[in-house]
Amino acid sequence: MSKSIIIIGAGPGIGLEVARRFGKEGYEIGLISRTEEKLKKYQKELESEGYKVAIAAADAGKRKQLRKAIKEVQSHLATTNVLHYNAVAFSQNPLLSTKYNDIINDLKVGVFNAVESIKSVLPALKDSKGTVLLTGGGFADYPSAEFGTISLSKSSIRHISKQLNEALNNDNVFVGSLQINGMVKSHKEDEKYNPVAIANAFWALSQERDTPNKVY
Repeated sequence: MSKSIIIIGAGPGIGLEVARRFGKEGYEIGLISRTEEKLKKYQKELESEGYKVAIAAADAGKRKQLRKAIKEVQSHLATTNVLHYNAVAFSQNPLLSTKYNDIINDLKVGVFNAVESIKSVLPALKDSKGTVLLTGGGFADYPSAEFGTISLSKSSIRHISKQLNEALNNDNVFVGSLQINGMVKSHKEDEKYNPVAIANAFWALSQERDTPNKVY
């Protein structure tokens, strides 16, 4: 049976390598990020490798845009079996000096719309007994005053995965976060914390489905 993965926050690092990893296993690929030009580049690259790819541009901080983009890629792909939420507002926003609306906007990207995205694909995930993969980070355990909103977001990702994995257990939908406790670098710089190795870890988590928060 045909199957697909939707990646929100698709970029040249983790997002693209997760697409490749799942593509090798027979998944059709949906890519969503802000810039259409970059998405077309990723699409061309992946299609040249033999994968079926659908793209849609959306700002992960804007719920309506994101829902529309999800529906758009779903209309071109097989049933959604996996959702990978890889978006975060990567900015140095200390909580005491950051404006209220900026904190809210960062949390929309890193937290609120992660949940909204899951809700958007939930009917398909229930039908396919699918998987949600969330990109976590070391800030969940080691919060930084300098990176205040990212620390909040990554801490929340861990709690989202635990709560929703419990809530969806009876539907056989697995929700898991991969808590990446290192700086992502190239393979030459780091054998563990590089996009290919991390993509393999996401694949393993999707197959093992044994822990809602895997520390990597």
